[in-house]
Amino acid sequence: MASHSKTINRVSDTAYWVAHYRAVESSRPDALFHDPYAALLIGERGTKISNTMANFAKYAYWSVTIRTTIIDEYILK
Repeated sequence: MASHSKTINRVSDTAYWVAHYRAVESSRPDALFHDPYAALLIGERGTKISNTMANFAKYAYWSVTIRTTIIDEYILK
């Protein structure tokens, strides 16, 4: 498995990483939110970045999911 420091080369690469978690959450039957664009954004690069960040997945996934849910709720109010 590649080191994440070799996979994430630009700040914009983190958008692919976050998009992967958003796409995963959006595909769940009990999803807290639906992002129809996330799966379109991730592509091969996003999947590669996400796979190399697997050590952080248990922390990052719930963090992105909860943060997105809270921010969306705030914006909609």
